[in-house]
Formats: sequence, C-alpha cells, structure tokens
Amino acid sequence: MALRIVGSIYATAPLKQGLIDLFQEHTKLFSYIQAAGLPYSTRVAVTSAKDSTATKCLIASYNRPDLQNCEDFEREDENTKEMKIWEAGLATSAAPFYFTPYQNPATQKDYVDGALYANCPASVALEEMDKIWPDGSASLDILLSVGTGIQKRDERPPALLRFGGMEKVFATFFRNLNTEGLWKTFIDSLGGKSVKNKLHRLNASITSDYISLDEYRKMGDLDRLVHEQLREIDGKPTTLSSAVEKTAATLIANLFFFEPNDHPSLIPVKSFPAIPNHQTTDLHRIPGTIRCRLAFESKELKDVLEKIESFWYAEIPSDNTGSASVTSLLEPPPHSWEQIKGFTQMRSDILANRKKRFRLPLSLKTWDRSEALLLVAVKVKGYEGRVPVSGFPVTLKEAQRRAVLG
Repeated sequence: MALRIVGSIYATAPLKQGLIDLFQEHTKLFSYIQAAGLPYSTRVAVTSAKDSTATKCLIASYNRPDLQNCEDFEREDENTKEMKIWEAGLATSAAPFYFTPYQNPATQKDYVDGALYANCPASVALEEMDKIWPDGSASLDILLSVGTGIQKRDERPPALLRFGGMEKVFATFFRNLNTEGLWKTFIDSLGGKSVKNKLHRLNASITSDYISLDEYRKMGDLDRLVHEQLREIDGKPTTLSSAVEKTAATLIANLFFFEPNDHPSLIPVKSFPAIPNHQTTDLHRIPGTIRCRLAFESKELKDVLEKIESFWYAEIPSDNTGSASVTSLLEPPPHSWEQIKGFTQMRSDILANRKKRFRLPLSLKTWDRSEALLLVAVKVKGYEGRVPVSGFPVTLKEAQRRAVLG
C-alpha cells in the first residue's frame, strides 16, 4: 500500500544530493565542454528509458553526425534545457519500484533506469559506434563489459512488491538483472564476426548467500569476494585474475596508435629483390609513426612506458582464397614477428626528460597490398603474448582509407 502511494521503496533525495556533491550542481553533460572549447575526445552515452511507454533512449555528451530518425537520442538544442550530469545520473539510476522516475523540469520528460531495455548495453555501444562513424573511419579497439556479479539464482522482487497480478509485471524487470545471460545472448548474436576478438567481460562469481539488488549493507562482503577471486591459487592465476590481466594489457596497448605522415599513400618500392613465396617484387608501404594518446611529459605516459617491454610488427599473408592464413589473427606464427627498433632508447629519453613526445618511426609495409593483414603490437611486461595497438589488425588499403577519412 505504501508503494502505491509514494511510488518507490526508497526516497530519491539522498541519491540526488550524492550525485550533486560528486558532479557539482550546474555542470552540464554537453554544453559545458562546448563552452570551454574542449575537444570531444571522450564520448559518453547514458542508457535510460523515457516517458510512460519506457521508450529506450541515450543521454549523450556529443552529437551524432546524422540526427535524422534519432527518437532514441537525447540531445537538446537549447542550452537551458541541456541535462546536467547529476540529472543523467538520476535518469539512469531510477530503477522501477526502488526509486521514482526522474522528471526533467526543463522538458517535463520522465526517465527510468535503462535496465528496462539495455541492462547489459554492449549491443547499444556497438550500434552507437556505427552511428558516430558511419563511414567506418574508426575501428573497434576494445569493448569492455563489467558485470555486477554472477549469482546462483535469479533476482526475485522484494516481498513488498509481490501483490496481486503485479508480480508477473515486476518479473520482466528482474529478468533483465541477469546481465551474464544478456551478455551470452549478445555474443551469440554476433555469429562469426571478427569483432568478437575485441570483446572483454569482467564479472565475479557471488559464491556466498544470495545478495539482492538493494542489500547495500553487503557491499563489504562483495568486496571481499572479488579480492578472493583475484588471488592466485597454488601459484596459478584464477579465471577472474587472468581476465583482468588480459583486459589491462589490452587497454595499455590501445593507448598507442599508428599515424601516417602528412600525405598517406601507398608508396611502391621496386628496388627490392624478389622474395621466395611472393608473387610480386613490389613492396608497398605507408610511412608514419606510432604515437600515444597520453599527454607528453605526463606522469601517466611515463608510468605506461615503464610497463611496456617492446613493440612488434607482423604481416599475415593471404591464402589462395583471399583470407588471412592463420587461425587466430591475434597470434601469428612466431617467425612472422619483427621487433620495431628504437623503443628502448626513446623510453629512456622520455623517462630521463631528454625527450618530450612519443614518436616511434614505422612504415606499414606488405607485398600483398590487397588482403594481407598487418599487425602492430605491444609486449606488456608480465603478460604472455603480444597485444595489437589501436586500429589493428588492418589491411594496408584499409589503413590508408581511414587515414584519408581522418
């Protein structure tokens, strides 16, 4: 009866105040960046659902190139109606039955938790990438999904919500709380797409008693559970710790990218002798440098360089069918790797403040300019294997096309 009167189990005011304290009251999701003249280097989209029909929507800090047919995209043209960060936080936190919907006073729109349609929003992220870069000028480096725990049974509505025929309605919402199941469904939907190599999932198992959605007093128990699963057992890493290590190495590697010189083009070099097993004597290449996304002279750049052992380059030739001839594109044969020279000296110079910028010269080159896949990779200290940098693997022609598109 109380739920029918107040609309939720918990009051929203403390959550609202906490978000305001964290993000500041007047900081807007989009226009404050615009007013400050800052680049939109990080695009943020918050999943929510709006109005009485719970229509899916994204509350974003950026614009899409094409805003036609964007009913699911929340971007206000008027600065006075622009959503603040704490408002976006309330919109995506308004879990039905636990918190009341958030109503934006500027637009009179109601918002509820995005879990109603995308509690595991990995598919939304992939779709949004295609909408932001419809020309394919950007490739997926990594999609990281972080779960909130794998439980032994599904979430059940609190006893307060089990009245009349409403329990079946509530069950629809609670089914979406099984994000591990949603993740597996998403993976299965991709079929044999190569993008699967870029997907990472981190989710600890809840091995103790069941923990409900709102049992905040058990946060300490969750913390201990995760730490236990990150410890080695008999000197061997656990499943979770191995996944964390792989994800960390991938994130480090994708801080680096290849940038062609000012005029990217396929440059034929015909002065090389024929190489056995190659049908052509023409070597094609794109000269450029490997660069880092971190600010030069920053502590973060120096910390990352300390974690890197070396940089490597490999060409994976195509077979007679025009496909890459290795089973795994991320693990070419050992003999195909070539260490990129100059990194050790450059790292020493940057760490000793003798050099400011990270610029590692490299020419992408291949004898098979149409189908061969090229790999630029990083060897991270303590991690077995080499991890591709941003944008790789890629064919030489595709690298040139992306460079021209900018």
